[in-house]
Amino acid sequence: MTESAGPPPLAVCLLNNYSMRKALQLYEAGKLPGHHLWGVKPTRSELSWVVPMGIFDLPFGHGQLTWKLRQGVLRLVGDPLQQARALLSRRSKVEVIFAADQWSGSLVGLLSRLRINRKPYVVVIHHNPTSRWNRFCLRGASAVLVLSEPVRRAVESSLGLAADHVAKAPWGPDRHWSGYEKANDSRETVDFVSAGRTNRDHALLIDAVRTARLTGTIFDGKRRTEYVHGEATSSTKGSAGYPEIIERMAAAATVVIPLADPSALSGLTEIADAAALGVPVVVTRNDVMPYDIVGSGAGVTVDAGNRSALIAGIDSASAMDEPAARRALATAFNLDAYQELLLTVLRGQRNIHSMD
Repeated sequence: MTESAGPPPLAVCLLNNYSMRKALQLYEAGKLPGHHLWGVKPTRSELSWVVPMGIFDLPFGHGQLTWKLRQGVLRLVGDPLQQARALLSRRSKVEVIFAADQWSGSLVGLLSRLRINRKPYVVVIHHNPTSRWNRFCLRGASAVLVLSEPVRRAVESSLGLAADHVAKAPWGPDRHWSGYEKANDSRETVDFVSAGRTNRDHALLIDAVRTARLTGTIFDGKRRTEYVHGEATSSTKGSAGYPEIIERMAAAATVVIPLADPSALSGLTEIADAAALGVPVVVTRNDVMPYDIVGSGAGVTVDAGNRSALIAGIDSASAMDEPAARRALATAFNLDAYQELLLTVLRGQRNIHSMD
């Protein structure tokens, strides 16, 4: 008796608001952890991923004006190139469209609401949508993933979605990435490292660094600035490579994440990296954060815009000496757990739409 074969791999087209082709290349070269791929894992056979070219792959225009134009297009219609590939491909080539952010698939959502697109559309909503246009397009999604319970409640209310339409994803670090293990050979040499560009209060951090005469590095996405005892000793223009940032994090007493707007979900990547490394974080108190920073032992939280609180938080986190407790955060929130939930949601879409 011949054993029946399982279902064929589910063909999923990935949309996102940065170059996923470049991210995939960096991942395959060992220079980027897998959680930046939002579910793509070439070694898994259950899913067949289509990673189309997008507007962030175009080989021209790397200036500020071009970046703003691309962001404007993204907020208006999503990524036209990625969506064209997803929508125009035959059903056998693309069965499900998956957007890892809430803007890239806006046109897909619109066409789904108009019943022109019949392919399932799954989207990750990072922030409660405040734009009417964004809300209108997101209502075309056949399933929604969110990253925290507060965002889930807000999304269900603002979009009028049923609870079973929204799933909370345990997104977190790729614990198998070799870069973490290599970086952990580093010894603590500096007071802090801060990385990230979106929603950061760098002015507050610099003020705290100067006041407390701290030693460390700020990677703000545009340049890398080194501080020694509160004084900026060097500034290098350009973004740093991910392995370098991780190596600096591993050699720091704290990873500092000062948020400009504490109501926005930001800094998850840096928290995930710090948890994987066992380095304590100092992060602005945030009511929509999925992680229990204090309760898990991952670090400390501080009030927004408060220099004294930030300095005290860095001092307090520097004294924490239980890296195993901080790595424990990554046992509940990690890439493996996220991928399992994503696989369940995507397979569910195949089953639902196969009955249409």
